[in-house]
Amino acid sequence: MTSTRMKKSVLNLLLCLASGWRPKKINVDLVCERSSQIVKHFKVEGLYVVCSIDIVKKSNYMQVLKVWDILPLVEIPKLLKRLDNIFNMYTDDFINRCKQKCLNGRAELPECWPNSSKIIRHKNMNNGKSVADSTDSTFDGGCYAENSRVSESLQLMKFYSLSPGAVSHLLFSRDGQELDLPFEVTDEEWEIIQFCKSSFILGRSGTGKTTVLSMKLFEKEQIYHIASEGFTTAENSMSTSVLKRTEFDHSTEVTRKTFLRQLFVTVSPRLCSAVKHYVSRLISVACSGNFPSDTSLNDAEDVEDIEQFKDIPDSFVGIPSEKYPLVITFHKFLMMLDGTIGDSYFRRFPEMKKIMNFSVGRSGNFRSAVLQSLLRMKEVNYERFCFHYWPHFNSQLTKKLDSSRTFTEIISHIKGGLLAGEAPDGKLSRQEYVSMSNSRASTLSSDERELIYTAFQAYEKKKLQRGEFDLSDFVIDLHLRLKSKGLEGDKMDFVYIDEVQDLAMSQIALFKYICKNVDEGFVFSGDTAQTIARGTDFRFEDIRSLFYNEFIMKSKSDKYVERREKRRMSEILNLHQNFRTHAGVLKLAQSVTDILYQFFPQSVDILKPEISFIYGEAPILLKPNESAIEIIFGKTAKTGGKVVGFGAEQVILVRDDSAREGISRDVGNHALVLTILECKGLEFQDVLLYNFFSSSPLKNQWRVVYDFVEKKDLRDSCFPRCFPSFSHARHSILCSELKQLYVAITRTRQRLWICEDSEEFAAPMFDFWKKLGLVQVKEVDESFSQTMLMASSPAEWKSRGIKLYQENKYHMATMCFERAGDTNWEKRAKAASLRATADQLRESNPQEACTILRQAAELFDSIGRAESAAECFCDLGDYERAGRIYFDKCRDPKKAGDCFTSAKSYELAAKAYADGHYFLECLSACTQGNLFEMGRQYIKKWKQAAGGGNGTAKQSKEIKQAEQEFLESCALSYYKLKDHKSMTKYVKAFLTMDSRRKFLKSIGCLDELLLLEEEFGNFKEAVEIAKLRGDYERAGMISQFLKFNLLNLAAGRISFDKCGDPKQAGDCFTLARSYELAAKAYADGNYLLECLSVCTQGSLFELGRQYITKWKQNAPGEMEIEKIEQEFLESCALSYYKLKDFKSMIKYVRAFLSMDSRRNFLKCIGCIDELLLLEEELGNFEEAIEIAKLRGDLPREADLLGKAGHLKEASLLIISFVLHRSLWVTGNRGWPLRPFRQKQILLKKAMSFAQEESNEFYERIRREVEVLSHEHISLHELLQSLTYSELCKNLTVELISIRRILDAHLDCTARKFEWEDELQVDMKKHSEDKISLNHISVGSLMYFWDMWRRNMLNIMQYLKTVEKPDDNEWFEYGEFCLNYFGVRRQVINSNVAYILLNSDAEWVKTTGSVFKQKQQSENQVSIDGRKFASAALSHCQAEVVSVSLKVLDTVEALYKLSIRESFSLFCQSMRLIDIYQLMKFLTESFKFNDSVKRRLENFLWTPITYFKYVFPLDCCKSLVENMISLRKTELSRSLLEEVIVDNISNKGDLTYGQIGRVVMIWLGSGKPTDDLCMKIAKRFEKNFSWRAFIDSLQVSSLRHSGITESRSLGDPSSNTSGEDWKKFSLIDSFHEALRDTYLANWRSYDYISPDCLIYLVERLLLLVFHSKDYFFTTKYSFVEWLIYLKADMYPHAGSVADTQLSPEIIFDSVVMMVEQFLFKKQETASWIAKSKFGVNQYHPLLALRLVVILCLLHLNSGKYSNVLSHLLDQSHISSQLPMPFIQALRPRRMPHLTQDWFSLNATVEAFRRIGNPLVIVHLRENSPKFACPAIIIDTALTPRIDNIMRNLFPKQGSYHQQRPMVEANVPNLCEGLDHNAESLMSIDISAAPGQKMSTESGTESNPQMYSGPSEKISDVQISTEQRQEEELSSCSPNLSQFKVTTNGLLRSAHAQLLCGFCV
Repeated sequence: MTSTRMKKSVLNLLLCLASGWRPKKINVDLVCERSSQIVKHFKVEGLYVVCSIDIVKKSNYMQVLKVWDILPLVEIPKLLKRLDNIFNMYTDDFINRCKQKCLNGRAELPECWPNSSKIIRHKNMNNGKSVADSTDSTFDGGCYAENSRVSESLQLMKFYSLSPGAVSHLLFSRDGQELDLPFEVTDEEWEIIQFCKSSFILGRSGTGKTTVLSMKLFEKEQIYHIASEGFTTAENSMSTSVLKRTEFDHSTEVTRKTFLRQLFVTVSPRLCSAVKHYVSRLISVACSGNFPSDTSLNDAEDVEDIEQFKDIPDSFVGIPSEKYPLVITFHKFLMMLDGTIGDSYFRRFPEMKKIMNFSVGRSGNFRSAVLQSLLRMKEVNYERFCFHYWPHFNSQLTKKLDSSRTFTEIISHIKGGLLAGEAPDGKLSRQEYVSMSNSRASTLSSDERELIYTAFQAYEKKKLQRGEFDLSDFVIDLHLRLKSKGLEGDKMDFVYIDEVQDLAMSQIALFKYICKNVDEGFVFSGDTAQTIARGTDFRFEDIRSLFYNEFIMKSKSDKYVERREKRRMSEILNLHQNFRTHAGVLKLAQSVTDILYQFFPQSVDILKPEISFIYGEAPILLKPNESAIEIIFGKTAKTGGKVVGFGAEQVILVRDDSAREGISRDVGNHALVLTILECKGLEFQDVLLYNFFSSSPLKNQWRVVYDFVEKKDLRDSCFPRCFPSFSHARHSILCSELKQLYVAITRTRQRLWICEDSEEFAAPMFDFWKKLGLVQVKEVDESFSQTMLMASSPAEWKSRGIKLYQENKYHMATMCFERAGDTNWEKRAKAASLRATADQLRESNPQEACTILRQAAELFDSIGRAESAAECFCDLGDYERAGRIYFDKCRDPKKAGDCFTSAKSYELAAKAYADGHYFLECLSACTQGNLFEMGRQYIKKWKQAAGGGNGTAKQSKEIKQAEQEFLESCALSYYKLKDHKSMTKYVKAFLTMDSRRKFLKSIGCLDELLLLEEEFGNFKEAVEIAKLRGDYERAGMISQFLKFNLLNLAAGRISFDKCGDPKQAGDCFTLARSYELAAKAYADGNYLLECLSVCTQGSLFELGRQYITKWKQNAPGEMEIEKIEQEFLESCALSYYKLKDFKSMIKYVRAFLSMDSRRNFLKCIGCIDELLLLEEELGNFEEAIEIAKLRGDLPREADLLGKAGHLKEASLLIISFVLHRSLWVTGNRGWPLRPFRQKQILLKKAMSFAQEESNEFYERIRREVEVLSHEHISLHELLQSLTYSELCKNLTVELISIRRILDAHLDCTARKFEWEDELQVDMKKHSEDKISLNHISVGSLMYFWDMWRRNMLNIMQYLKTVEKPDDNEWFEYGEFCLNYFGVRRQVINSNVAYILLNSDAEWVKTTGSVFKQKQQSENQVSIDGRKFASAALSHCQAEVVSVSLKVLDTVEALYKLSIRESFSLFCQSMRLIDIYQLMKFLTESFKFNDSVKRRLENFLWTPITYFKYVFPLDCCKSLVENMISLRKTELSRSLLEEVIVDNISNKGDLTYGQIGRVVMIWLGSGKPTDDLCMKIAKRFEKNFSWRAFIDSLQVSSLRHSGITESRSLGDPSSNTSGEDWKKFSLIDSFHEALRDTYLANWRSYDYISPDCLIYLVERLLLLVFHSKDYFFTTKYSFVEWLIYLKADMYPHAGSVADTQLSPEIIFDSVVMMVEQFLFKKQETASWIAKSKFGVNQYHPLLALRLVVILCLLHLNSGKYSNVLSHLLDQSHISSQLPMPFIQALRPRRMPHLTQDWFSLNATVEAFRRIGNPLVIVHLRENSPKFACPAIIIDTALTPRIDNIMRNLFPKQGSYHQQRPMVEANVPNLCEGLDHNAESLMSIDISAAPGQKMSTESGTESNPQMYSGPSEKISDVQISTEQRQEEELSSCSPNLSQFKVTTNGLLRSAHAQLLCGFCV
């Protein structure tokens, strides 16, 4: 409901019903079979509220009104039917009680019954029988309340009491969110929640264990809250001792109110986060009635494990009340214990001890980022054990043991079991461990335990060497410390431990220290059927035993005797109703636990069978089929084809990682694939369990299941008679196998499929299940597989991805986020996956691990996950980078300071600590870094802040104490360095004289103390110190000096008071150091200089100024006084400067008599900052600008420029500053643009300045601000900025826009790119069109990379000419370059200097010590032009290489995607071209280190792969227009030339294979470069026939390139005479070379391949065919010929057919060759195999090409029909050919071919069907014409090659007008043509115009002409427009609009018209 009015109406009705009101005269009962008088409906505004009367159990049984739905009247029957099914399961007694009414007047009140009534709701379903024991029909679907999907079940709906919280939610909720309120639980759950004693809750997966614990905790909170408010409750059960704590404690001076302390602990961080979120909201609503602001659980899901506990202290001491109830993970619980009990366990590790010692006065600082990093790297979990320990153990151990079982035994038993806790060191001895094999519950033999203990010893030794620990070590240490010291801090009232099965016994025992409320305070919950976690293995009975022995018996406060203790132990409380899945799945799971109960009763707790009121279909056994996965996911899944696949709520479960890798190759990213261990704790709608039994280590030992079947009397006649009897020794592994099977089965909510490739090992379990009727058996076929597949929404994929991410399943999570289209989460998961991979490689390949971890860090940083990025840098040891991230992005100064300290960057550490007000840490960092003055400055700043009213008295006291301690540490540091002068300086700064004396005396520095006492005028104390030193002479001198001062003081008073001599009095007072009296005396006598001198000596500056004022009043205009005043003011200012009291200093500078004097003074002492402030204050902006420029303070300079009215310069300066600051902010390497403080403010200021200039200038600045801003900007907006920059020549906008567009491409996954399927003529327009739509394509990636590359090369060109100021060619790039690098070019004394505005930028650091940097001022560093250019050039080169490599990686990923998804050959080829283009640029432009070289060498396969695409085995694949266009490009030719170079570069003689490939490329792409031609000719020298052909080919190429339409071979204007041409016979030399090759030994190394030889034969024949006026060829051969020709016009036939041989000789030799290849099948197959082709794949293709050659020879010569017919009669040959081809070539009515069988039209149709149409080429105008549906090319009418190409590849849907052709003087080869249409091949003309015709093989064909029946026509060319229209209409009504003309002549036709058109 969205209407507030409707909500209020419904709530009003519900409140009335709750008060007892019922409508009068209206029957509200809904009548049906079972629910009569129970179900009610109440109308409200057109809808009906449907309710039913129910009974709930609280303190007693009570009727309630349960609201099911609010819906229209027409929908009620459907709901009623479902409700009736539910009520059918209720007992008659329950129904009758529901019908009872309790009336109070007109009000209907709920009826109540006492708890003793024992009202039973449901009928008994199975009487508690196990599945194996049940043979009746109680397990069919008829006894269940519902037969619906679990997700739609009414039985699983949550119901809430109509409380104020519920009303508030219903009124104000949005988006229909679920209520975070306590919902109604089952009676079974309610009894457990109300159980008041310590308890053990056992329930299988999905029975609501966590819900019960959460509700139990919440119930305690509610009761305590009510009690604390002064109310009492009769309902519960909280202990009196706990409730009494609500009273005020008067035993202390301060009255305080205590609070309830509850602790909830679970292992899973994800579960912990969910429980914490849920409980906190429950309590918030219950206590305050308000819903918290964080209404979504998504926020809780987004919290990392560590982050969710950052506000919880690392100790149990003094936890604030608002932190309770405490919901934490077990890991956090251990850390808090460690932080509570003295020295941390981790101090034993040197690296950690150093960090923890630095935490001044803080215990257990586990939130330190550095410490967390070390903990991650030091802790040994199962994965680390497998990767870093197990491979190094003795192979005899690893062969006989399983790593998982070994680790479990070590953690759970040797170091974590019940017996281990009693050992002194917490570990079992070998004898104790081996003796456990005698236990009845043991599944391991003594020999196996011996081996495991040996492995344990090896593990412990290696762990000690590596300085690592495991969780058991930590727990053992905690136990030892707790036993000796006890636990201080808060004690819990109640402790709830969930997932207890995942903990070892020693870990559980730790909880006894945290809670003394043994009787009531503990609740343990779990399921031992799920103990498949590595490192845990026990039963709940073991927990009870542990609880009794360790908790109860060792409780000091317990006074009960043992007998009563036993009585107090509660039984295990069971949960039986399953809320996750339906009965079909539960029964199958129960069958597994039944076997466990029988064979391994000690390994699992025996429970009653679970129940579910939802009937569901039985799990399905798929009949064993090795192709099952391929059938389910489609054949294209292996290559990533477009299939629906599984959804986000479906999963494939496999046994282990190797099984996952195998199936992942088959399903790709079309399904989630998890191991059984990984899926623990997760649940899915559907589960496919794959090859569980086939991959089982039990193998045929599964047959022991028949033993169980036998014992249960379930044996069937079809079961095998012989099977093994169960034995613990032989079948011990069966226990873990069954537990894994149980976990796998219970992961599903709805459907379960079990699939095995083979039934060999699965048969026993399958037979068992089928015997009980627990499963269905179905065949896997396409129709069934479609029912398995289910699509999911992006939101569902994201939700699943988050769950997997939180369970550390990063690879699968990445797939989910990719399917969801959530780029941010996808990158986050990828980064986490990289981080996990790096951890695995840390030992085996540390360098690779560091590289991967750095990639993860950069990826985290790019998506704003700064905390994770910083953690990665910590793991790398790059603490400074981590610190900068923590400080700049995380705003966590504490962690930043810790990292900077570890990096020994103490100045940065001090700054970070100071920023976070961590006083002690700041000063400690200053001390470690000897930054004593910096420390004093911080102290001064803190004191000022505290004194200004910003701090408390306590803070002021703390600061003073810290200051004193810091000063002492500074002085002590200098004392240790024996620098007593510096030491004394800091001693003088001590806060009191007593502290100075105490310090100096403690270190024995009496000399320094003596001097100090004298300096401070403490002469009496000085005398005592001198006497203490034994220096009585010095003591006497001091005494005399003291007497002398007293005498001078007396003399001065006499001289002044009695003698009236102020001069003498002043002198005496000066000697006595009474400067104020001296000044007064001198002033009285007008001794001006002497007066001011003593004022200066005594720091009596204000007194001196008063005297000056007085003198100036008495003698106005006296120049001498002004001069004296100036000197005095300067001395005053200088004194304060020396004291570093700049505030007082500036006060006196302002009093100077002129501005020049102020400037000179401040410049002289280097106080530029103060001078700048002074100039600005006095309005001298121009001077202030120069000073700011000198300081390198660009923002200040811009601000001053603005104030001075230079608004344009101010805007440009801000843009320049923001640009280089964004690029080179601390830690950044030049890109991407980073945010920094004040960035947005500065950009806004630049805009405001520009706004006051012109509109044009404002638009420029706006564009620059837009691209520089860190805010999101779309691709369309970036393109607009780029367009603007090109118009206005704004290089800043252009380059940044291009780079950001390029980044957008690189940040996307391969699947998000759009693909071009044709060569783009205008790539600029195409790319901009894509970007304008916010789309990206592969073409736009390469376009913008090339655009960016060219700009970068121009910048590099500028840097190479930077020292040539007169060269302005690169000026615009120079200005951008300076701004980019943060450099200011200045001319000083005719010398050019380059001022570095940020000398800490990374590009400057890379220069190293080679470049001597000059200090320009305190804030500026300059380098000369050569050094600047060199450093900047190095950075640009590195940046170009880096970006190009990223583009290369992206293109490679796109290429791999095109392979997986079977994209077109053009798409795949284009990517290879792109890869080659990138490689060519990189290798030709830069030199690389070995790492990059190796990376580029990975792409050496590119040319040969492209060669295979251009010349595929199936030649028709490349016969598409886009591929032809691509091959004409220079890049394509260049790439193919690389193949040539590769083939001729090897030493030794060329093989025939190499020669063939070289010639094939030459003939297939045109003549290579002249240089390459010379190299080819040189390498061909030893093969005379091929060398002769190459020479002929070069001459032929010259001839063709020089030919035009008017030139012939003998054209006198040619460079070569006709006689010279004739010396080179191309055809003859070609024929000779091929004959030699054919006769050579084909078994020799690298003999020419079949495809190459046939290609060359086809090219030879095409040359020979030119000897006639016309010829027949295939489209493929003719197109290859056209590609070879580089001229614009088609060559003259005579220039091609230059043979001196008879064509018949060549034809005969080719026919002989073809016959040999076809008849010698085995030899040909061997040749194919030797060429490394698949024989089955290529042999049919080869046979087809050979038959096509014979057909062409017959068409062009009129011979060889008998040869062709003989070949086609051979079954071993015809069987290799495509059936459509054979059927077209040989009509059905001619099974035996006669001599005149051959039909031209039949050949045309046959060629069309194989996708290689027949082409008839007319070379002269008088050549005969043919009436057949072939492609007709007339070179006389269409001499231009591009026009010929257009005829060969007409545009789809267009119809080219063509001359109708007739036959004239046709040779006898066409005699087979018949007037009878039936004798011709019928041609389907139903295809509409514009549609493509496809062959059987799926290859598209585009014949130029396509017609109906044809016949011989007279030699006269005819055409009639009218007749054509009629014939076109008769063929197809849609074709009547097309007309055919011939040279404008209209003639009447007397023969059938041939209709030609394009398809």
